[in-house]
Amino acid sequence: MGQYTVRRATSDDREVVEYLLDMADRLVLYTQRGSVQRDLGNQAFYLVEANGELGCVCGFYVAPETVAQVRVFGLLEGWQVGEALRALLPIAGAQLGARDVTTLAFTGIEAWLMDGLVENGFRQTNEIVSLQKTDFYVPDEGNPDATVRPARRADFASILDIDRAVFVPLWRNTEGTLTEYMSSCSDLSVAELDGTVIGYQCLNLIGRHGHVTRIAVHPDYHGQRIAVRLLAEAIRFFHSHRVYGITLNTQQDNHRARRLYDWFGFKVLGQEAQVMTLDVPCLSSETQV
Repeated sequence: MGQYTVRRATSDDREVVEYLLDMADRLVLYTQRGSVQRDLGNQAFYLVEANGELGCVCGFYVAPETVAQVRVFGLLEGWQVGEALRALLPIAGAQLGARDVTTLAFTGIEAWLMDGLVENGFRQTNEIVSLQKTDFYVPDEGNPDATVRPARRADFASILDIDRAVFVPLWRNTEGTLTEYMSSCSDLSVAELDGTVIGYQCLNLIGRHGHVTRIAVHPDYHGQRIAVRLLAEAIRFFHSHRVYGITLNTQQDNHRARRLYDWFGFKVLGQEAQVMTLDVPCLSSETQV
């Protein structure tokens, strides 16, 4: 297509970004459309031009601090995704790397974008599977000595410690995420044992549907039926709200969690998304277009 140029989008590019999102022939939008304008000033958005014509917008969301996730990607008709990424990634990677980002990631189902990412060095590192149960069967109530109570802002440090101990950076929550959870989740609870926060869960009601957004227990307390207690409490919560079904998502290789969900009667609905990642040090500092 010719010579590409890439630049960081700013709040002055609102109209340009809106145009690209409106006119995109292929579009990924894993954030609220209405929040994109605000996110232009808070996240890493890039614009790609060829021969002076804008044709691509990409938004990387840095959360947690070492991971930049592609949540916005729009491409006009006639543009090749692999070529646009070949121009974009070295520049975005260098700038994000300077902010201590070590991994670029995409989690989604859009084959056209994933093909372009693979062409530019990304690899599939996991799959997300969706599970569902349509009854309120609870095989075990879990640890009776654990206390499950509503989370408070003062619990955030303990929750973040749990995430750091349990998850690789891609899946860790941030203080900002927890603040959103507290304002938007139907139930955000922690599990305590002897006064120490050792686990937590986030539950959501979507009409008459229940969704387990997160259950996590500190590894030091694995084997003490804390996750069992949290899941039992979750099912009791959804039962009280008379949902028709309960769903959750988990990584394909999270065998401990999947054994728990299988025991509670969750069944696999199917593959939800592919997880693609690229180490930032793998990116060349020079664009080859």
